[in-house]
Amino acid sequence: MQGSYKPRASCKRAGCREPVYPHPVAEKDYLCEMHFYKRSENTARRIARKNKVCQRAGCKQSLGDSRNRKYCSDSCRFQGARLRNDDHTLRTTQHSYWKNAERLIKENPHGIGSLRAQEDIAGLINLYQCKARHQRSYSYYQLPLPSGKRRLKLVPLLKLDLCHLYPNSLGGENSARNIIIAPSFINKLVGNKVPVSERYLVLNGVRTYKKQPLTQSLYRYVVENNNENNIQAFFRSLGKLKTFTFNQVRAPDISNIPACLPFFTLLQGELLRLGMNNVVNRLKKMNEVFALEALDLEIIALCLFYCLLTGDKPGLIREVEMFSLIKDYTIGKKILRSEKHPDLIRKRWEKKTIRFVSRYFHYDITTKTKMTAFYNSFFTLPPLK
Repeated sequence: MQGSYKPRASCKRAGCREPVYPHPVAEKDYLCEMHFYKRSENTARRIARKNKVCQRAGCKQSLGDSRNRKYCSDSCRFQGARLRNDDHTLRTTQHSYWKNAERLIKENPHGIGSLRAQEDIAGLINLYQCKARHQRSYSYYQLPLPSGKRRLKLVPLLKLDLCHLYPNSLGGENSARNIIIAPSFINKLVGNKVPVSERYLVLNGVRTYKKQPLTQSLYRYVVENNNENNIQAFFRSLGKLKTFTFNQVRAPDISNIPACLPFFTLLQGELLRLGMNNVVNRLKKMNEVFALEALDLEIIALCLFYCLLTGDKPGLIREVEMFSLIKDYTIGKKILRSEKHPDLIRKRWEKKTIRFVSRYFHYDITTKTKMTAFYNSFFTLPPLK
């Protein structure tokens, strides 16, 4: 009589009915041939990973407990991915000023060619810092999210833009000499019109012709095209950029508007930066004449911003430059001078601004209420009632 048949055990893996592989370890753990070799490969891979160390400079941790093939933790992965292991550089390149400057360069058809030199990047960031000081940002809580959490939102009180004299989309230079800080509404109203001025050449802006599209990040471009000393000097020149911490509400300050003349003050600063000192001196003289009419001065400033972005096509900057309280009368060879009455000049400029706003802004400001509504439209919160 032949011996009885003894069936072989099956693999213990779920859903597997293959017989146990005839190997001491496989028979001990009840594994078929496929699962036995698969586990052996995984074991060899884990042993090899334990012998590897993190690739971040200065870290000697084993990769045995990490699923990443290069770094032992997320912290090391973030630091290892940096082009430079410098916290100050990282904070600068993650700041909104840097990202906005990078956006301007990428939107320009000439890319990096729209910069005269690397220092123009610092110039763009300085302009964004200046804009932040003038726009008087405040913060408030948004509507609660479905989870119940509330988020703070930072909002500028004055709606301002970095406006290119020669349009950025047409290849205008991304430098301080081709950019002014002006109200967003006026910037959108002017659009991509190319200014043409024979009297004020500085208002024509600067156009670039060298095409060098920015196909990578601005940070990588700076690092790859400079040595270590130049990179350190460049980021050191930017200083520590101010950031807003989203931990408390910041109330808007509208108590002294328009008495503090926010647009008039901004206009004077931009004119000085463009080298139009004579116009600034005349504006100061006008400020003395209209000392009690702050709103009228603000409306004049808004009209002059439109003239700056259009190459003074309406001719208002020229009229300001010729502003005087003295009128000359020529009789033969004699020149007689007579003092103009300030009230007459005030009324004359009030009528001039009413016509200007009606023609170029398409807005009626013939009454105090309508003028106040027009002025409030340049703010996210109405400062006047």
